Amino acid sequence: MIGQETNLRVLDNSGALRVKCFRIFGSSKGRLGSVIVVSVKTFRSGKKVKKGEVYKAIIIQLKSIYRRSTGHYFNFKENGVILWKRKEDGPVGTRVRNIVPLELRYKGFLKVVLLAAGTY
Repeated sequence: MIGQETNLRVLDNSGALRVKCFRIFGSSKGRLGSVIVVSVKTFRSGKKVKKGEVYKAIIIQLKSIYRRSTGHYFNFKENGVILWKRKEDGPVGTRVRNIVPLELRYKGFLKVVLLAAGTY
């Protein structure tokens, strides 16, 4: 579960490395596929984002255990997000570096699944 003030790793090629969550839409805790508002804390120079900029983000990896309806469990080593454009509907980066769970497809984020390196 992701709460406010949580530091997260960015898993796309937008240029941000670490972000901090400061708003969660829909509930008090962020789950897989939740939309949150983040601020960029560290970044790579020469890329699309800068420090302090505010973006929406989608949670695609969680450290906590996630249970599928089939009875299988899985979790990841770190909490990870991808940045989403605030005004338009689409991701900031053009590639997702890690695998993503297939549940994102059923939550309406087919673009994320297509950009990812693979699904789990």
